[in-house]
Amino acid sequence: MGIGVQHKNVRKTALPRTGRTLDAVGGGGYPSAGSVPSTGGSSVVEGNFEIIEGEGISVDKQSAGSLIYKISHGNTSEGESTANEGTFVVKNVLVDTFGHVTGVESDDMGIIFDGKYLRKDKPDQTDYLLGLNGGATFGNYVGGFLGSGGIIDEKGYAELMGLTLREFLEVPELRFNRIDVISGETWNAIAFGLIESVDEVNRIVTLKLEEGELSGMHLSDFCRGIFHNLTDNATQPGKDSAGFDVTVGFSTSYFTPVEIIDNAHFKYELKPGTTVHPCAFMKFAVYGNPTDKSRQASAYSTRTYQRYLVGVDTWEITPKHVSMQFGDLSNLVINGQTLKKGSVYLNNVYFGGNVWNVPGLDSSFKGDDAYSVVLSTYSAVYNVADGIYNQVDVVTGDDTVVTGSEIVIASEFSVSTIIQATKGANALRYSTVTGEGKYTVTSEGKGCTYVITDGLVAVQEVTEDAATINLHVNCEGMAVYDLLFTIVRVRDGEDGTDYKYIYTRTVSASAPTTPGTKQEDDYVPAGWTDDPVGPTSALPYEWVSKRNKFRNVWGDFSTPALWAKYSFDGRPGTDGEDGRTTYQVYRRSASQPATPSGTWVPPSGWALDPPSGDAPLWMSKAIFNGNGTLYSSWSTPIRITGDTGSPGSTGPAVIFRKEYSGSKQYTGSPEHVEVVYTGSGSSRQYFMTKTTAGTFIGQYPGNDTAYWKKFQGQFENIATGLLFTEEANIAGWWFSDNRIESQNRNVIIDGNANTDPRIALGATFANRHNAPSRMYEDGSVFFSKGTIGGFNLTSNELNSNFTDQLGYSSNFRIRSNYDTAIQISNSYGDFAGFGLSTVQGENNSMLYLKSSRLITGVTQNPLFSPLRVDFNSNSPDGAVAIRVGKSSYSNDPKIWLNCTHVNGFGSNFRVESRYLGDSNEMERTVINAKLAPRDWLVSRGVISNPNWKTIYVDENTGI
Repeated sequence: MGIGVQHKNVRKTALPRTGRTLDAVGGGGYPSAGSVPSTGGSSVVEGNFEIIEGEGISVDKQSAGSLIYKISHGNTSEGESTANEGTFVVKNVLVDTFGHVTGVESDDMGIIFDGKYLRKDKPDQTDYLLGLNGGATFGNYVGGFLGSGGIIDEKGYAELMGLTLREFLEVPELRFNRIDVISGETWNAIAFGLIESVDEVNRIVTLKLEEGELSGMHLSDFCRGIFHNLTDNATQPGKDSAGFDVTVGFSTSYFTPVEIIDNAHFKYELKPGTTVHPCAFMKFAVYGNPTDKSRQASAYSTRTYQRYLVGVDTWEITPKHVSMQFGDLSNLVINGQTLKKGSVYLNNVYFGGNVWNVPGLDSSFKGDDAYSVVLSTYSAVYNVADGIYNQVDVVTGDDTVVTGSEIVIASEFSVSTIIQATKGANALRYSTVTGEGKYTVTSEGKGCTYVITDGLVAVQEVTEDAATINLHVNCEGMAVYDLLFTIVRVRDGEDGTDYKYIYTRTVSASAPTTPGTKQEDDYVPAGWTDDPVGPTSALPYEWVSKRNKFRNVWGDFSTPALWAKYSFDGRPGTDGEDGRTTYQVYRRSASQPATPSGTWVPPSGWALDPPSGDAPLWMSKAIFNGNGTLYSSWSTPIRITGDTGSPGSTGPAVIFRKEYSGSKQYTGSPEHVEVVYTGSGSSRQYFMTKTTAGTFIGQYPGNDTAYWKKFQGQFENIATGLLFTEEANIAGWWFSDNRIESQNRNVIIDGNANTDPRIALGATFANRHNAPSRMYEDGSVFFSKGTIGGFNLTSNELNSNFTDQLGYSSNFRIRSNYDTAIQISNSYGDFAGFGLSTVQGENNSMLYLKSSRLITGVTQNPLFSPLRVDFNSNSPDGAVAIRVGKSSYSNDPKIWLNCTHVNGFGSNFRVESRYLGDSNEMERTVINAKLAPRDWLVSRGVISNPNWKTIYVDENTGI
């Protein structure tokens, strides 16, 4: 809209926002285009000037006689104030040149701050350098080896759980020193691992693996790890049970996977005899496997030597596992030879000026922990005509055998053997993974196929006449035993050649004509017989002819040959010269007797046979002609026996320790010596410890040393019909001085004539008198426990369990440490006890019988009673004879029978012998029935013919 404007010159000093006067204006006025007269107040503006339009202002210049300007602006009454909304704030206020507000600019405070500050309430980032001058912590930081979280301090030192670098790690030590220092061992193995965590309760290891990494662990791998624990670290150097060096200040763990759960998890068992578990952050290496030959090689180095291992099939490293070693060889002992000067050991050869043959060594143990592996049989003969399987009858304990057909056929392998492995007295069980109490088996077969199941080696097919199975039995990963099972395949032979002999006799010495043959088994030509009858003086010549039957065809008879000839009497021969005879005679004498004389045999005081006695035995001899005259006189008597000596001491028992090992302990004493061998094949030699050697280790056997003596004769094989020897060691049994003793010293058979046990089981020879099982020369035996014909023998007791006629579980026992020597009882509660001694038995009685059965029907035997006597005899003593002593003229009775209720209720019935002061001093036989009812209390309805008599009863004295 248009409005009139009255112009007023107003002059005002402007103030800036700071409140200070602007010096630039200086209070000067505003110039105009012409003079404007003013009459004070409002006036009409007249003059030649221009008014410039501004924002929101419009100017309309009119010239109608006078210059008129119309200035107008928009309606400002419709403006609205700006409200604060959320995090928005006023950024700019827009005004026109007249000071009118024409608009407001706002902005979001959150956006403004986000561009300048880092958030604390959610993830944030910046494109600029971020400085943490005081350091930073991460997670729930707890310092120390077992802490958590992480920290980087103001100096840049960090303590973190882990660090992953995808490219390079640059540190001064690596960039400038170029030296990698390790105090311990470095390994090159077929598999290794870094442990992330261990569950010792369930024995589960979790491996630390990178994405896509495979662990490479196999069952039964021998794993070894060294780690510093807070406790139980090694304090002394030396060797551990596996043959490795002990690292002081660290703990060594030996374990083996027994179940692979997945790529990163497996269950484990510890090496037998060890207690150190694997732990988190431990690195470990695989150095062997009992069955997988491809995992039995590794190499490792220490500060003093480098070693290469092969064929590691046991936990313990022995010299046979070392194929090469460089550096310090003092820890390597071969057949007692210590290679301590430090050199090179290669392929079982020690180079040091000389060449030594060092054959492989086998692990061996002794004492209660000795391993033993045997086969139930080491060879078998298989006839192809019999088949590889045997059919057997089906025997079950059930009433019915359910099958899928009408015929039940079972079979078993006819060619098999059983592996029997033990550790001391405990049997090891067959397993496919190594572990404590287990044995594993690897094998190679030739000429046959077979399976091994739970220790049974069963041959399924034999393809060669001589087949073999090599078995390698690994006991707990500690020792390996090689056994050989041989199979010989045979076939039934073809029928042999049949023969037929015929005989005939002739007068002359000319052979008869050869008879003809026929294809008849029993054919005998005319004039011949199939049994020789012998020549006579009339037919002095007997002839024989033979024919053969080959492949069921008879051949021709052979040309007759002389079989027998009759002998006619010959001419008498000339007498021969008389022969000479030598006679030896014997005599016992303390001193040399006089030389005998004469032709009488034996001379006086002498005998043809050695007489008995203890004195020395003397002998003289003479030669006689055939006519009884002396050809050579009696010789001067010579002594042929010595004086009787005192009994010698028992010789030492011999134990075979197999191949010598420089790490084993050996013993030589008057009671015990040991035998070993060195070398192999034709170069094998045997040595025995001397009785003066004592206990020693590391003394290599020699021909004659202070510790060993060599066997005089040594043979690889001996075949003989009769072997006579004073002492022998055969298959673990020692034969000496009329006794046989097992090498483990717990079975003795003694044939010497004395009072010692002839057979003793479970004790050494010295302690055979206390063996738990003993047999003596007089037939007496001693057993501490056992089973004899269904009776169990224990300490002071013989017992047997059975089921009685009514189906109750019963027990019979004879005991010597209780008053009741014989007892019979059952599960129902019946009891019989016999006290066969002067003391009282059960329930204060010599004989005690008890029955808890309540007979209410006929389901149980109605004739049952604890004591029943069936007597069919004319004996005047009757079925039961009871004799008691006199009452000694007192009122104290001698009770014959005493009948009461078990629970104490009801009547008491007794038969007694009692003296009541009668004039004849006789004792009365009294029936004492206490608590008998009065006659008027008796129910007469239960009696068929109540013919009542009064009976007087004294409750003290009876009837």
